[in-house]
Amino acid sequence: MLDDIVNALHACRSEREFWRVHIKAENALTPIEVAALITFSHRLPDASRLWLEGLASLGNFAAGEPPRFCCQPLAPHIDLYRDPFVPSERKQLIFGFCGAANRLMMPISCVLQYLSADACDLVLLRDPAKLHYVYGIPPYAGSLASLAVRLRADFAAEPYRRIVCYGTSMGGFVALQCGILMRADAAISIGGRFAWHPPRLLREPTETVPGFDPLCACNAATATELVCYHSANQVDVADATLLARVVPVQRIAMHETSEHNIILALCDQGRLKDFYADVFEFSAARTGLRAAGQTISAVARVAEGAQRAAGLASPPGPH
Repeated sequence: MLDDIVNALHACRSEREFWRVHIKAENALTPIEVAALITFSHRLPDASRLWLEGLASLGNFAAGEPPRFCCQPLAPHIDLYRDPFVPSERKQLIFGFCGAANRLMMPISCVLQYLSADACDLVLLRDPAKLHYVYGIPPYAGSLASLAVRLRADFAAEPYRRIVCYGTSMGGFVALQCGILMRADAAISIGGRFAWHPPRLLREPTETVPGFDPLCACNAATATELVCYHSANQVDVADATLLARVVPVQRIAMHETSEHNIILALCDQGRLKDFYADVFEFSAARTGLRAAGQTISAVARVAEGAQRAAGLASPPGPH
């Protein structure tokens, strides 16, 4: 993937072409690949150097060695990020349901920068139709229910110590739905929104609305821990309030920001790594929001491959 990105960057001739390649890179490259790209960023086109500086800052790549996540494509729009040398039984499996921008509110390399490859594997799921996964992720699964069933079956043989469904924005409440259907240990929504609100019904007048939603009173006794984080954003607060009337969800309000993108706000505040550690229980001693009960060398090898793809004659110097 990194070789393809480097070649595409050197082939770009317009601002829009650069934008497309940058977005592709943000939605695909691992932290190791981004770190490798940074090592010879001075040999990339000017537009890409500026973009890469922003990405490096967002992911705090200057902090040290990146986590050793590798990407394994499983199906169209579904990728597994993991360190294959760490046994599954020592980790938890996170199913990450992206929002409409096909990301978990940040570029995937930056999300992974703040996670631990020793503590978790991440299955990244995207809905190209941007319809709240109501029709699953074709061709892997044709409905939300079949998506949950197949994901559970495909990973049943792996002895993970914990299964978590996690989603942001459009994928937030989907994570709760799939968490219930998959009988996950926990399901976590970040800025979740309901799928079939009036504006969406008006925009999609020909779409069939599903007759069953797992987020209903019939699942009030679910064993899955349901958690809903939201900011002071009015729409997010309204949807979380409605949700809490239906299912037993733990609401955690983050009143310090009204931004819908909680993750970016936490990153800007330097709190994202601790937030993830608390949310995913990486540490036995939980001291964050939920514990308090608030309601609110691999780089060098990859770099060499990318360098060859870019046609660079000698190893890049320090950056």
